[in-house]
Amino acid sequence: MACTPTLTLYAAHPQRGTAAHDAMGLLPTYTGIAVHDGYASYATYRACRHALCGVHLLRELTYLAEEEGAR
Repeated sequence: MACTPTLTLYAAHPQRGTAAHDAMGLLPTYTGIAVHDGYASYATYRACRHALCGVHLLRELTYLAEEEGAR
């Protein structure tokens, strides 16, 4: 799924990863900011900037606080 304030693109693929992203056709040419869950395959796309989704960022910070003792 990819969206703007006015448009949403949904695509289904039997895999999750670079093959699926390439088949969808958006990420290979995207030059904006991709907000996502940090799945490793997103890192293969260098034309765009990357940001971790807020919920996933909170999950990572919670792990650091609870499991690693970070404060």
